[in-house]
Amino acid sequence: MDITELLALSAEQGASDLHLSAGLPPFTRVDGDVRRVNVPAQDYAEVQALVQDIMNDRQRQDSEEFPETDFSFEVPGIAF
Repeated sequence: MDITELLALSAEQGASDLHLSAGLPPFTRVDGDVRRVNVPAQDYAEVQALVQDIMNDRQRQDSEEFPETDFSFEVPGIAF
């Protein structure tokens, strides 16, 4: 599953956030509740592959310096 599919699923669920962490499956936040997305856990390389293409240079630099990075991404017509 790629990042746009995960974001589309999140939008369909009415999620405000999509959380990706190495060693865990993706999670969404819906009305304050964190819900597991029914896909396998992802390792560090898989999480990095999901987000690297949608990050700008500054976000990539931050993700290398800090173990946790928070950013937003818009998929026109799906999630914003």
